[in-house]
Amino acid sequence: MKSHIGSAPYIVYLTAVALWCGMLLFVPFLTSIEHQSHTLSQSLYQAYSHICHQYESRSVFIYGHKLPVCARCTGIYSGYFIGSIAIFCLKRKWYARGFIPWFVIALPMIIDVFLNSTGLHASTICTRMSTGMIFGAGAAVILSWTIIEGINELISHPLFMKGVPHESKT
Repeated sequence: MKSHIGSAPYIVYLTAVALWCGMLLFVPFLTSIEHQSHTLSQSLYQAYSHICHQYESRSVFIYGHKLPVCARCTGIYSGYFIGSIAIFCLKRKWYARGFIPWFVIALPMIIDVFLNSTGLHASTICTRMSTGMIFGAGAAVILSWTIIEGINELISHPLFMKGVPHESKT
């Protein structure tokens, strides 16, 4: 099977992942330079609130402002980005099917949440972020090839390649 690394589908995929992760850093930066209204940055925080609880006590701060997602979500997204780059080093495409691979990569997060909820060990920013990174990197390895091949099919589709024919005005 031909590798898509260095190809347009991989570049499109990695660019989308990088833009998503870059937005996490952009929001607190924007907040730090935005005028007092903070209209745009508050809109972005509100948009991210649909995917994360955004608790201050569980968040990472940069530029004096919290990221728009918590430490665990930050770890998931940054791990996904790292995993998306790491697939370049894989000698072959790898596809995981079924529940087991997802359970294995989620297990560190499950253990961290369980230990915290039972009071046996308090979760910290570091444990939340690192368990999130493990899950995110694993998710990238599991999902990347399927997404890249989907992008490849989309951009090699005849309608995309040739454009939609227009009616002539004759």
